[in-house]
Amino acid sequence: WRENWRLYCTSALLNTTLFFGIQTVGLNYLPGGLFSILVYFQPVLLGLFAWIWLGEFMTPGKILGLVIGFIGIVIVSLDGLTFHVSVIGVILGLLTAFFWALGVIYVKKVSNRVNPYWMVSMQCIIGGFVLIGFGSFFEDFSDIVWNSKYISALTYGSVLGIPLAQIVYYKLIREGEASKVGSSTFMVPIIAVILGAVFLDEPITYLLIIGLVMVGISIFLVNYRSKKKLIDYSNNR
Repeated sequence: WRENWRLYCTSALLNTTLFFGIQTVGLNYLPGGLFSILVYFQPVLLGLFAWIWLGEFMTPGKILGLVIGFIGIVIVSLDGLTFHVSVIGVILGLLTAFFWALGVIYVKKVSNRVNPYWMVSMQCIIGGFVLIGFGSFFEDFSDIVWNSKYISALTYGSVLGIPLAQIVYYKLIREGEASKVGSSTFMVPIIAVILGAVFLDEPITYLLIIGLVMVGISIFLVNYRSKKKLIDYSNNR
């Protein structure tokens, strides 16, 4: 703690307080489908930031892949879009994506100094207390309905949905290129729609199929590198 408290607090600010805080407020201004499109602009920003601050190899194919992936997310979300657009909501959605990407880049930069388990634990604890403090000014704790659905959702989110997922994500970021790992997050909305079809009997539309194909192409392009490019990159390093 004495050596790394600044790292923990910075990560908590970016990856918990700002990311979840802005996201929560932003969902009050935009429909979930449109807001998710803005949030999943993150892999594109992540690729750009990784090139600027981490010096990761950026090719036209990788850029094209990130753009195709984002377009795929837009296509998948078209069924749930409405025409209610708030400028404040759009700004908050883009800020959510910005701080998410910035937070991942920061974790990558300090990954050789901090254990990922401690990083996730401390950023959740510190950021969680900050968000609870802010939330107490706008909501009353007595408004919480402690039923089985709320408790089960809270338990899942606090064990699997956030900490475990972040540990896996950070370990992947630490071992590989941030832009490549980030491109895989394009699959999250796709999987959400598929799970909705399986468990909630929601329809599988042609837009989902098109979006799924585009995301697959995106991940392939971002991760593809010819042997010649790999040799040239290794020599430059």
